[in-house]
Amino acid sequence: MKYLKGVLIAFLAIFVLSACESASQSNSNDQTQTGLVGKAAPDFELQDLNGNIVKLSDYKGKKVYLKFWASWCPPCIKSLSEVEELAAKKDKKIEVLTIVAPEFNQEKSVDDFKSWFAQQGYSHIPVLFDNKNADTLRAYQVQAYPTEYLIDSQGKVAKRYIGAVSNKVVEKDISKIK
Repeated sequence: MKYLKGVLIAFLAIFVLSACESASQSNSNDQTQTGLVGKAAPDFELQDLNGNIVKLSDYKGKKVYLKFWASWCPPCIKSLSEVEELAAKKDKKIEVLTIVAPEFNQEKSVDDFKSWFAQQGYSHIPVLFDNKNADTLRAYQVQAYPTEYLIDSQGKVAKRYIGAVSNKVVEKDISKIK
């Protein structure tokens, strides 16, 4: 019984970490894995940390970096300092939005997430909350954390990244889209 319990715990740990870790290591930046590239980005209307409503369509005319992540995902957490740096830039060439899905896929509740995030020290990262059904994650075909998208100024998906991506790559790619 002790052996079986150990095996089950090991299996669970591998399962939980594999979603974000394998995505981080693969980081193939393969656009062909999604049918969204080249199409209109699915619009959303989500609440931010302060309860304000944010709509993607409000950013039409601007380029958007959209990051889906989770508080339990090590590559996501590791990449937040770069997201903070990108979001804090004064000469913004891109708007940064991040999305988490409270109470979905082992994510914290909204209140627990807010408390946890406040302790992380990031003041520039805009966090939006998906609904309990994770409709926005589903619309963007998110299968692993982190997953990022570049959306052009016309509101079309220009690029998708699977796994954490550096600001250097984002800034290079953002300069190539309209």
